[in-house]
Amino acid sequence: MLIAGRLLLGLGESLTMVGMINWGIGLMGPARSGKVMALVGMGLYGAFAVGGPLGLALLHGIGFAGLMSVCSLLPLLGLVAICWFPAVAPQAGQCESVWRIVGRIWRTGAVVGLQGIGFAVLGAFFSLYFLSRGWPHPGLGLTFFGAGFVLVRLLCGNLPDRIGGTQVAIASLGVEACGQFLLWLAPGP
Repeated sequence: MLIAGRLLLGLGESLTMVGMINWGIGLMGPARSGKVMALVGMGLYGAFAVGGPLGLALLHGIGFAGLMSVCSLLPLLGLVAICWFPAVAPQAGQCESVWRIVGRIWRTGAVVGLQGIGFAVLGAFFSLYFLSRGWPHPGLGLTFFGAGFVLVRLLCGNLPDRIGGTQVAIASLGVEACGQFLLWLAPGP
């Protein structure tokens, strides 16, 4: 049941992100696609920043069933809120096959996938690592991660549109590797 729930959650998150990014690019135009992705990312990682400590507080306050009830209702609130947003007409143009698109972006997608493994492990085990060490405030690790992500997006979110995504990705992967290394060596919270 947990695996099925996680798979459905992942599918819903993926489709939501694709829809939100396409909707934002439709509103702002392709020249601002980097900015749109930065803003959508800020929303996502801002939610991680708030969600970690809030989830732990709800778990302690109302138990697991209460926490899951709140988590199940939040997407429904998003569904209601989105009904009042302006619509964007689908873009006209030639529809390409999925395999042609995959053939063009698989290398970049592989990099994103490799980068995402580090974040997935961090998200899954960061709080557990704190708890295993007896360190206080395990949810704050994800809060600081999310806050740092939002801050970088605010300060540097326009860089892909200005200097190109490849240069930004190279620098970002180096910074991420340094962050993972520091987490590995951390003697305390």
